[in-house]
Amino acid sequence: MKKVLVGARIEPELKESLDRLSKVTRRSLAHIVREALQNYVERNAWQIEAILEGVQEAEAGNFATEEEVREFFLKWGVDV
Repeated sequence: MKKVLVGARIEPELKESLDRLSKVTRRSLAHIVREALQNYVERNAWQIEAILEGVQEAEAGNFATEEEVREFFLKWGVDV
């Protein structure tokens, strides 16, 4: 798979931690950073999908009724 170069400025302490992790795991710094970014993206991708779904629903005019909102909050013990 083709790879592209990405750069970022980070704090010296974070760089030191990455270097230590790289040394202990015997993995390259590039591997550690690539794996961390991949994990972050995978862990947070659901939010992007949820936002896009919400935008589509809003554009279609699909909104919760006042009663649906009230019932939702009552499930969590909040009286609105």
